[in-house]
Amino acid sequence: MRNWLGGRRAEPGHGDFESADFDAVPEAGGLAVVVRVKEKRGGPFFFRSAFNLDLDENQRSEASVLLNVTAIRLNRLGLEWRNDARIGDRQQIESELYQPLDLDGRWFVTVGARHQREVFTLFDGDRAFGELERRGTGGALSVGRVLGTSGEVRVAAFRERREQRLKSGPPPEELPGVEGAVDVAGWQLLLPLDRLDSIYFPRSGQLGSLGLIQSEPALGAEDRYELLALAHVGVHSWERHTAISWVELGTGLDGDQPSYELFGGGGLFSFSGYRRGELLGATCAVVRPTYIYRLGTLPTVLGKGLYLGAWLEAGNYWPSRSDASIDDLRYAATLTLGAETVLGPAYLAFGLAEEGRRQITLSIGPSFSSRPR
Repeated sequence: MRNWLGGRRAEPGHGDFESADFDAVPEAGGLAVVVRVKEKRGGPFFFRSAFNLDLDENQRSEASVLLNVTAIRLNRLGLEWRNDARIGDRQQIESELYQPLDLDGRWFVTVGARHQREVFTLFDGDRAFGELERRGTGGALSVGRVLGTSGEVRVAAFRERREQRLKSGPPPEELPGVEGAVDVAGWQLLLPLDRLDSIYFPRSGQLGSLGLIQSEPALGAEDRYELLALAHVGVHSWERHTAISWVELGTGLDGDQPSYELFGGGGLFSFSGYRRGELLGATCAVVRPTYIYRLGTLPTVLGKGLYLGAWLEAGNYWPSRSDASIDDLRYAATLTLGAETVLGPAYLAFGLAEEGRRQITLSIGPSFSSRPR
């Protein structure tokens, strides 16, 4: 289930200032508050870059360079233009204009476009037998409202052209329906809540989201379907210990769900004993209780915290909602060493799943697409 509406962490303003402080000064009849703010240096254009590397025990690797250019305060109401690019094994370029509609920044509209390319491994059970290349190009127009300092609600109309072809493996005639192109279009609702104090190594707060997609042939879609996705993360810490509850749910709501709109799992943070994309289903449910222990602090030149983490997973990706049953859950366990480094979050993880599946994964660096703004 691809998300056309994501990305912005709600803030009490536009994020235009580097710092703010105030003083109370006497005046006739009482006190007056004098506020002093310091604008961000270097604006209105800001540039960021990062490096991302994922490597598993079978020497399969994914490396990407992440680039971001953001322009802020482009008009009186605070127009923002954000551009993200991912260059490497997974490729994506995305551009979005974010226009507040009032001085408080509560209501906004966005218009965006993106192109992405990914290569997925094809599996027969746990045996990889080929690679599938997927491309998608499209755009979206949304309207939304900021909800305080921790969330927002957006509604969008979107349209995308998706194509896929076999990059390696058996001849296409042996896998009918795998290659081809499809037009996807419709409406999407997204309601995120973000109260985490940190994206990668949180100590407190909650993160939740509700996403709903309505495919609409009147907008150009080839199939009609509805998808619902829910997620919630809750974090509680004491001294060096952190406990995290993590729940994910996804399903189709009406009729048959097309094969190009399946939920997927496998890889770090998603049944780590499986490879990325090894699990697919029209309905999914996963619970992931997590424990993190802060081991200490890295030298300042290397980063910040050093952590030991572990989590268990129970759930599955079923072919349909009627097939979902507690009797055929999958289980996995992961042990990881994590660090807040100067290159971004780093994880060395060992994942173990049923039937002897296991994966050792090294991941270094952030991902713009997974980090709220």
